[in-house]
Amino acid sequence: EIRAAASGIAVFSSRSELEGQPVQTGDMIMKIANPEQSEVLLRIPVRSLIPVKTGDDVTIYFNARPFGGYDASLKTIGYEASPDADGLLTYKMTATLSDNEDTRIGWQGTAKIKGHWTVLLEGLLRRPVLMLRQFTGL
Repeated sequence: EIRAAASGIAVFSSRSELEGQPVQTGDMIMKIANPEQSEVLLRIPVRSLIPVKTGDDVTIYFNARPFGGYDASLKTIGYEASPDADGLLTYKMTATLSDNEDTRIGWQGTAKIKGHWTVLLEGLLRRPVLMLRQFTGL
């Protein structure tokens, strides 16, 4: 019998992954999530980072619902990049959905962060200049 400190949805990868496995006190076997307090984790690759601030508008496009976007607001910004399980070096940010009634925990997709206005030439030349700086060391 397992008791949780709060009510919510039990989140774990697979039931068969837990069956027959020895556990000790303090081992994490699942997470409890409150669907009313859901957030979206944004993983921004280091090369794609633009200047953003908390409160900026975000549009989330979930793979499960590709024809409609969900409005969100940027809540937290990670200031240090860290490697993900797939080896990609990313900045972690979280966004709060405006309306999460028809979403599910674990959905994945893409996000568009609406940052500040910039000069078109700066936006077009940003990546080539970064590549040049990496190769030349300037």
